[in-house]
Amino acid sequence: MNGPSTPSRGGANGDLKPPKGPERPLVPYMRFSRKMWPTVRADNPEAQLWEMSKVIGQLWRECPEKEKSVFQAEYEAEKVEYDKAMKSFQQSPAYQSYIQQNKARQQQQQQAQQAQQQADRAAAQQQHHMQQAPPMPMPGMTSGHMKPIEKLHAHQMSRSRNMDMSGVVIHAVDEDDQSSEMNIRRAHYARYQRNQNMMAELFGPQSAQDMRTIVAQARVDMLRKQGQSLSGHQDKLNDELRQMDETFAAKMRDIEEKRKAFQQQLEKVEAEKPVLDDAKKQELIAKWEVKLVEEYEAYKKKEEEMAAAAAKKEEEAKNSLLASMLKSEEDDKKENEENRATPEVVKAAEVLNGKDEEMDTTTVETPASQNVEVN
Repeated sequence: MNGPSTPSRGGANGDLKPPKGPERPLVPYMRFSRKMWPTVRADNPEAQLWEMSKVIGQLWRECPEKEKSVFQAEYEAEKVEYDKAMKSFQQSPAYQSYIQQNKARQQQQQQAQQAQQQADRAAAQQQHHMQQAPPMPMPGMTSGHMKPIEKLHAHQMSRSRNMDMSGVVIHAVDEDDQSSEMNIRRAHYARYQRNQNMMAELFGPQSAQDMRTIVAQARVDMLRKQGQSLSGHQDKLNDELRQMDETFAAKMRDIEEKRKAFQQQLEKVEAEKPVLDDAKKQELIAKWEVKLVEEYEAYKKKEEEMAAAAAKKEEEAKNSLLASMLKSEEDDKKENEENRATPEVVKAAEVLNGKDEEMDTTTVETPASQNVEVN
């Protein structure tokens, strides 16, 4: 893993960037996703990023626990190394310097905010004091109706505001002099013009700022970061749209080329289409009639050959059967002849049979003499 780097200030507003620390190990799912990404991209070349993520998520859910345990073991082994590297990184001089600079920057921001709050409070108090100031003489009110300090304040305000914002000089009017009706009208008009100028000056943008237009620096920084993030996201979406447009244009070009090739082939087929008239028709009919007759004759010849072969085979089977039967008869005759007795043998057999009968009778009559003869 890379060692810590020196903290730097990045961005237009001078934000303090922390030094680069050790990289976190990938969790088991991200390891599985990195392994399966090329396969899923090859199987789904036209799929969007979110579609591929959905497919990989489904594969992860269907993955057996034995295979998941391999990714988990890799993650835990790298996590141990990451913890050791993180401890050494947090004790490095670059990281400690970043912590100190960050604390100092936060203190400066707090001090600036406190100063701004104090200035706002002072402006609010000043505005409150101005609202609580003694009133100016109202129409019909003479100097005799006012207290001495109020009369002095009204005289000073009248002298300081004797010129309006448009540059028209408003002359002081003696309010005690009521001898002329024209003087009274002039006094009323002067007071009205003075009050309008005072209201425009007090409530104008130069004096009282609209609180709705005040935005804190922290919010400005946050909005700036959000704008940068949205700009990056917009650029990414624009890149995806551009890629989609390029893919669509390539597909349209391919479709257009295939359409032109098909149109050319169709025109070629139309041009080469045979023209069939009556003469050609009769010629084709005669040709196929001859061909059919030849095929029929060949079929009949083949059938006759097959019938002749079958008859020959049957004749051979009959001859073979007759030969076997004749041979069997001859064998039987021969066996009978061998077993047949000659006249001499028959005569000897008869003699032997006669002797046996005499011996039987003699034995019955004189058993003792039979025994002697036998011995």
